[in-house]
Amino acid sequence: MPPMNNQAKIFEFLTTYRDGIQFVHDQTVRLINEGLHVSDIVRKVKLPPSLVNLPHLRGLYGTVEWAVRAVYANYTGWFSGEAHDVHPLTIKERAQKTKEMLEDYTCNSTGLDAMIQSSEQNAIKSMDHFKQTGNILFIESQWALEVANAAIVVSQDGSRENERAKRAKINALLIMARYSEGINAKNYYLSCAAELDGSFNIPDFGKARKVAINKMEITDLLTLFTRRVNPEKCDSYKKITAILYFTDLNKTYGFLLRNCVIEYIDDNARLPETYDVKLTMTSQVWRDLSSKERGGMSAYMSGDMVVDGSMMSFKAITDTMK
Repeated sequence: MPPMNNQAKIFEFLTTYRDGIQFVHDQTVRLINEGLHVSDIVRKVKLPPSLVNLPHLRGLYGTVEWAVRAVYANYTGWFSGEAHDVHPLTIKERAQKTKEMLEDYTCNSTGLDAMIQSSEQNAIKSMDHFKQTGNILFIESQWALEVANAAIVVSQDGSRENERAKRAKINALLIMARYSEGINAKNYYLSCAAELDGSFNIPDFGKARKVAINKMEITDLLTLFTRRVNPEKCDSYKKITAILYFTDLNKTYGFLLRNCVIEYIDDNARLPETYDVKLTMTSQVWRDLSSKERGGMSAYMSGDMVVDGSMMSFKAITDTMK
């Protein structure tokens, strides 16, 4: 790009550049928290309309996809959270098992049936070997898990094939638990099997969440607020400025919504002089709102939250997070 010497244009250039970086980061974190696999996150994270066509944000060197993978790896490490990725097959091993499955495929069965049958047969082969030697066959067991999981993904929820694929995956998970010497991997396989068959009781984290929010530094809590924007519910061309003043801390913070990202400001020198809405409350009221112990309207009607400006402006921000 040619040199720039116009202050307003330079500011706009740098602002959209930082917003593009934050957008990719925040959306990746939001979807990690929703439990999506990295491959699905890569497909979902796209720059919003207000940024996607800017020449300085084109993927001429790096790409949004690569940035998503980097953010994902930075927060989660190598593990995707999927049980079949604990001990994955090598490329050659997976290719060989795919070849064997295709060679066993008959015109009398569907591709989905062939996948499930391949999982079942490999699991049987591994367990037969276990009964004879005391050891399972790793490649056959891991393949049984991988192909059963693939069958679940491509089958229709609640269908006969889907239920059969789930049973095959549960069986493969239990076999891989036998294979795993480490207690972390063994427990993960068993937990995934229990969750899949419905015997795993998921605890209610509501109380623990409230305790965590009350113990969290207020600046950390405000930072988390910025990572919840859903671009599907956001007008990327809309700009809203919200100010928060906590009376017990005598501290002011700012939220700037633009380009479907929220810029969080905790430096008084950088706070905007004008705003669409200012909310005054104690930090505990904000914690209660964050943990959903109470709603914004309740806090407003009780006088625990004072609104200066348009409350609809702040609602427009929170609506992007639903």
